[in-house]
Amino acid sequence: MKRFRKALGIVALALVVSLSLAMPVSAWADEAESYGKPNVSGPQSAWYDGQSHHFRSTVTDSVSGNDLVEGEDYTRSFCFISDRRDPDAGDTWLETDDSMFSSGFVWEKIDFIGNYAGNGSSIVRHNILTLYEFKELNVTKVEGEADPTLEATLSVLRGNPTTQFDLSDFSLSREAGEQPGEYAITYTTDPEQIPAAGSNRAGNRVGLGDVDLGDGYIYKSVVGDDICGFNYIRIVPGTLTIVPAYTDVSATIAWKDSSDKDGLRPSAEDYAKLLSLTADGVASDMLPVVVDNGDDTYTVTYTGVRQYAYDDNGERYDVDYKITQADVDGYTTDNATVGNEGVITNTHEVKADPAGESGDESDGKTKDDSGNKPEANQVASNDELAKTGDQTPNALVALALGASALGIAVVAKRRSKR
Repeated sequence: MKRFRKALGIVALALVVSLSLAMPVSAWADEAESYGKPNVSGPQSAWYDGQSHHFRSTVTDSVSGNDLVEGEDYTRSFCFISDRRDPDAGDTWLETDDSMFSSGFVWEKIDFIGNYAGNGSSIVRHNILTLYEFKELNVTKVEGEADPTLEATLSVLRGNPTTQFDLSDFSLSREAGEQPGEYAITYTTDPEQIPAAGSNRAGNRVGLGDVDLGDGYIYKSVVGDDICGFNYIRIVPGTLTIVPAYTDVSATIAWKDSSDKDGLRPSAEDYAKLLSLTADGVASDMLPVVVDNGDDTYTVTYTGVRQYAYDDNGERYDVDYKITQADVDGYTTDNATVGNEGVITNTHEVKADPAGESGDESDGKTKDDSGNKPEANQVASNDELAKTGDQTPNALVALALGASALGIAVVAKRRSKR
């Protein structure tokens, strides 16, 4: 009998041990220790749009990963502060955030209750962001001209800040250079109003440096005690464009050929083919426009050539243009190569007049010393006048014929006497 009781005791002990090994450790601990410390998600941000964004953090159990139940495991309350200071304690916390739509910070407080009451509270600061746009205006100038005024605009795209940044907080400049091309407009900011990474001297504003939000723009971020929440300034870059300066190169062509009496002068169109242009000694393939002025001169013009060039040091200078004329058949040329507004003179010796230098159209008969024609020629001239319808009085004609007859009679009488 004793042996049976001893065996029964051993079996009971073994059963207790086996059961104890099968039960989880938590079953032996206090029930509250079965819950892990709550996890609360981080801050959320939204651009100001005039509406409350109703930020809500998620709360989970750190052990199970399960979501905690609002009202059973925790409660929420909210507080709005426009600047970066901490919310005041006490009755500043509200049950709703319906009225919290201004730029600034929405503070969310999670108070743990129920099974998580021993974890106290967790506070998260959410952000209603203000968005500015600083836009540099593109400008253009012609090379050689002074720079135009560099300008920009600053506007609030999203937000209702009580203190705004101002254009005076920015200063503009541009990349160095004067040759045609595009030059970036750059800016600097007032370190007291828009600090770089770090705070200003007063310690009331902190710059968070340049931020890339992935949309191709760079943003500057600033927070402070006298501005609403986080302020982002989107930088829209601009350029200064320098366009080339163009000019005209011309020359005057003078013709000394007795107004082309011999018909050798080339036309304006043909003459253009005899011309060439060089720029700083380098041949150009540009063609000129040649105009006949109708006064024994031509005007030659090369339109729209580059006015400036640059040396190895980047210094600008005026291009040296030369106009050169090839030989013109039948002419000698003075100054075959000239610069802008020069004069090229082409001369042709006109053939001598067949009638002599006097220009008198002689009929081949000689004149007496007085310059009058012999008598026979005078008669012939009278006959010619009569043939051409000259209105010589009949009485004079009769007198001339009578005198001739009388002369013949006298000669005949003298011969008969002999």
